[in-house]
Amino acid sequence: MLFLAFIACTILCSAQSNGVPSGLLGRVLYLKNGNTTGTGFLIDYKDKEYLLTARHVVAGLPANNAKLQVYRSADWRDINVDIILPQNKNVDIAVLDIHKKASMDWNPELTAESPTIGGQVYFIGYPFGFHSLYNNGEYLPLVKVGILSGLDNSDPEEVSYYIDGFNNPG
Repeated sequence: MLFLAFIACTILCSAQSNGVPSGLLGRVLYLKNGNTTGTGFLIDYKDKEYLLTARHVVAGLPANNAKLQVYRSADWRDINVDIILPQNKNVDIAVLDIHKKASMDWNPELTAESPTIGGQVYFIGYPFGFHSLYNNGEYLPLVKVGILSGLDNSDPEEVSYYIDGFNNPG
């Protein structure tokens, strides 16, 4: 099933090269089990929705009717799940039967003006005076690429952008 989720993500992500599709972002959940937090991915299999996470995230929970928390709409919400674990205890995967369509409950409200999570961003400049020099004598800035990996818009006057990338000092 993980292979199918990877293939689906690859197809969806390659279809939209300007970042991660918002529908895909709505299928990635922030989970909590006591003091342990982790990531869960909603997948569809045979007309049913399941939640995939790491085995260690659900450690200590019963196999049936386990209570887990998911963060939605600025609040932790309880969900009841049945846990399906691989026989091999070294495989750090858990499949959770959530008994409902969780992806229909929430979709991030993104507008055309919203930065695209997973979209490319560019560092452009002349660090310490370094530059590209073309044969016509023209100076051009150095360019590096990063990914907009997240943002914090809790204060509209001080939006924080989290960029994953390596830049030149200066």
